[in-house]
Amino acid sequence: MTGDNADWEKLARHLAEDQCHDNRAAFEDEFRALAKTFRTGEEVTPEDIRELRRVLNKPRRFVEESVAPSAGCEPWGQPVQSMPGARVQVLYGPMAAFNNEDEHRESAASDTAVARLT
Repeated sequence: MTGDNADWEKLARHLAEDQCHDNRAAFEDEFRALAKTFRTGEEVTPEDIRELRRVLNKPRRFVEESVAPSAGCEPWGQPVQSMPGARVQVLYGPMAAFNNEDEHRESAASDTAVARLT
C-alpha cells in the first residue's frame, strides 16, 4: 500500500462494509433465536437479554462513533455507554469481560480506519 489517501479510503470503506455485514448477521441471528424462544414456549433468560443488548449496541456504536462523524452528522443522543472489563466480569463472569474487551478492540480498529475517511 502506498499510503496515499485513496488507499486509506479504500481500506476504511472495506472495513466499514465488513462491519456492516457483521452487525447485520449478528442482529439477524440473535433475533431469530429470540423468535424461536417465543415460538417454542421457552423462557427468555437474562443472558438472552444481555446478548440482545450487546447486539443492539454494537451497530449503534459503529454508526454514532464512525459513520455519522465521517458523514458530518450530529450525534443521535448520548453515546452507548461502555462498561469497564472488571465490572463486566463481576456482573457476567470472566468470559463476558473477555468478549467485551475484544469487542472494544475490534471497534477501535475499525473506528481508526473509518476516521481516516474524514
